[in-house]
Amino acid sequence: MSSRPKIAPSPAEAELRRAAAERILVLDGAMGTMIQEMGLDEDEFRGARYDAWNREVRGNNDLLNLTRPDAIHDIHIAYLRAGADIIATNTFSSTAIAQADYGLSEAAYELNREGAALARHAADLVRKRDGRTEPFDIAKVRLGMVRAMADPESHAAALDAALARIEAFAEEHSPEVATEEIGRQVLAELRHIDEAAYLRFASVYKNFSEASDFSREVESLEKRR
Repeated sequence: MSSRPKIAPSPAEAELRRAAAERILVLDGAMGTMIQEMGLDEDEFRGARYDAWNREVRGNNDLLNLTRPDAIHDIHIAYLRAGADIIATNTFSSTAIAQADYGLSEAAYELNREGAALARHAADLVRKRDGRTEPFDIAKVRLGMVRAMADPESHAAALDAALARIEAFAEEHSPEVATEEIGRQVLAELRHIDEAAYLRFASVYKNFSEASDFSREVESLEKRR
């Protein structure tokens, strides 16, 4: 009887086993506790997608993978930057049975897929920067740009195109790209879309306008406003 062929471990598994043989690995902390500390209300749990849902969804933490992916992504980043070697996905209740309480059984697959994607993306970002500087986060950039706009829906197509160019720039230059370089790209794109939003974004994201040329440009625009 022939023995089963051994399957070579993936590079990720090999690296994990090597690290575990050298030291104690640190697992991240409780996801639910971090979410509770954010104090999200029913509307924030629903998001635009489930705005008219026929049941209360507050407390369905896994739903945030779809309605507030930026929040879940930030929690993963925080744990990784605090020194976690391993992070768990935000999918504790992402089963058809658990989601039936909210009438969302059919969303179970998507919750798991997006939960895994968020954790993977966060790990890749921190790995690229080795935890030493703030990683580029396209979800956070999108959120910042949208919040700066008075009417983001009217600029949806232009915003999507701008974000695609920003992300392509970051990926092309990562991990060497500096925060202020990303800032220049963000502000340049935003200025073409909505000048008022450009000013609001620049005033909020101070780290994106530290370069003297950007500071002078913002100051000049504010005088003309």
